[in-house]
Amino acid sequence: KTKVENSCTQETTRISLRFFFKATLLQQVNELLETIRDQLNNADSVVQELEKSIKPVMRELDELREKIKNMEHIEEIAHDIDNLKKKLAWSWVYEVDQQIEEQTVRLQKLKERIPACQERIDRNTVVIDDLKKELTEKEELVRSLGDKTHEVNNMKKSMEDNIAEVVKLKIELEAEHERGTRTLEKMNGRLKQMQAQLRDFQMQHMQFTQAEASQIEEDMQNIQRDIDYLDSNVTRLREEEKEFSEELSGIQKSISDIAKEIAESDKRILQLKSHMDGLQQRQSNTVTAFGGQKVLKLLQLIESNHGRFKSPPIGPIGAHLQLASESWSVAVDCACGGLLDAFIVSCHKDLQVLRECAGRVYYNNLRIIVYDFTRQRLIIPDGSLPTTEHPTVLSVIQSENHTVLNVLVDQGHAERQVLVRDYEVGKSVAFDHRMRNIKEVYTSDGFRMFSRGSVQTILPPNKRPRPERWCSSPAEKIAELKNEADDIQRTISEKNAQRRKLVNDRSNLEQKIANLKRKREPEERHLMNKKVQLEDAKRATAENNRHAAVDTTELEEDIK
Repeated sequence: KTKVENSCTQETTRISLRFFFKATLLQQVNELLETIRDQLNNADSVVQELEKSIKPVMRELDELREKIKNMEHIEEIAHDIDNLKKKLAWSWVYEVDQQIEEQTVRLQKLKERIPACQERIDRNTVVIDDLKKELTEKEELVRSLGDKTHEVNNMKKSMEDNIAEVVKLKIELEAEHERGTRTLEKMNGRLKQMQAQLRDFQMQHMQFTQAEASQIEEDMQNIQRDIDYLDSNVTRLREEEKEFSEELSGIQKSISDIAKEIAESDKRILQLKSHMDGLQQRQSNTVTAFGGQKVLKLLQLIESNHGRFKSPPIGPIGAHLQLASESWSVAVDCACGGLLDAFIVSCHKDLQVLRECAGRVYYNNLRIIVYDFTRQRLIIPDGSLPTTEHPTVLSVIQSENHTVLNVLVDQGHAERQVLVRDYEVGKSVAFDHRMRNIKEVYTSDGFRMFSRGSVQTILPPNKRPRPERWCSSPAEKIAELKNEADDIQRTISEKNAQRRKLVNDRSNLEQKIANLKRKREPEERHLMNKKVQLEDAKRATAENNRHAAVDTTELEEDIK
């Protein structure tokens, strides 16, 4: 049984293997068929594409065939054209020959007509000569007629001129006649007027009596009394007006003086306020006295960039100085003002760094001095110092930093700048004694004096001195300046009150002067009128006395 089962199993396995093999072959055949089918499809598509690509070529080939046919037809036409050209040329030759024959015949006929034409030309030439002679005669006749016409026109023009002169002469004669008539009428009127005047003179002479002369004398006396009265009034008004005018001038001068004093006081108050502001800054920080808030920002920036400097800059120079006496503050500030705000560096690299820092805080006009920090304090020989007992700038300043003092000597010549108390002493030191080693002399109030050769120069104090930069006790100085400002303000108030009173007085005086002027001017006009009346009366009396007996002989002669 087991054997049978094994044999069955083996048979089944063989059948299965055979079936599997056949199935595998069928699968391969099927795949091969599919591959062939795909290749056929691809071949069909390729053929179709080739056919599509051949179609344009076929169309071009057809077009070429058509063009070849057309070219053959064109060649035939060209051959026909050549034949036609030849025929046309021969026909043109035949036609030209025919025309030549016709022209030859015509030319022969014209040659036969030449004698007749020449005869006709000769006849016409004779006629033309006759016509030219006749034309010449006609032109001569026209010229002679033109000359005669010109003469006639001249005669006509001269006759017209003569007529115009005659008319003008007639008009002038008529005008002369009219003028003579008017003159005669005027003379008749003048005669009548003179006759009437003669009668008036005779009548006036008859009417003029001694009573009228007495009346005129009395009128003259009355006018003289009025003149004396008016003259006294005018004189009195003028004197009063003059007194008021002098008083007004005095008031005007007082007002002007007070205004000047007030302006000077206001200016002084502004200076005091400026000094107080400077002292307040110095009270908060002494460094701000030499550069303001910018120098504080610069110092902060220097501190933050200290690593970039070879040596820390020194400055501002004024912050490293102390005065022996505050009385020299103005003089020292004027002498060293340009150096007090400056900084000192040890090399050019530090100068560039410091300049950059100053630009960052907008401190653009900062003065920077390059100096050797390792240099010892300068020792000035006695022979190089001024030969005077007055102090110098170097002798009244102190500093713990010898570099600062060296810079003031090298750059500012502090050892040769002499300080004096007042103006007269300064002039004596600067100009009279001719002391050696003196560069400049400064007074305690800021005057600068120096001589260069024979030229002596005196410069006024700085308009904006800054003595507060050297103040050792700012609070006391501020209080002192404030009291001074209050006193000046009270003075200004008093001056303003005085000015207001003077202005009122001036207005009253101007009103009084105007009233006097209004009174005086009518009186003066009345006085002038009276004087004119008196002169007229005197002149009339003199005329009457001189012509007591009226002589009318001349008038009668004129009438005749």
